[in-house]
Amino acid sequence: MAEFCVQCYNRINQEKTYPSDYILSFCPELCEGCGKYKRVIISRTPYWDNRFLFFNIIYEIFLLIRELFVYFYNRKNK
Repeated sequence: MAEFCVQCYNRINQEKTYPSDYILSFCPELCEGCGKYKRVIISRTPYWDNRFLFFNIIYEIFLLIRELFVYFYNRKNK
């Protein structure tokens, strides 16, 4: 798979995107477009991650409360 920085990716695909639209590499890697060491695109961030953020937070709180109930129930019955 070709690895491009955001600027080269935009130039090749004639798009206007931002680095926040992608998951970028942690360390600088060689961009195959410009030949410089930059953070390259690993994958696109899914749109639905931001849309359902509130529901994901509520679900995580529910799981935490359930784990607490199970913990205290098992502790009480020992």
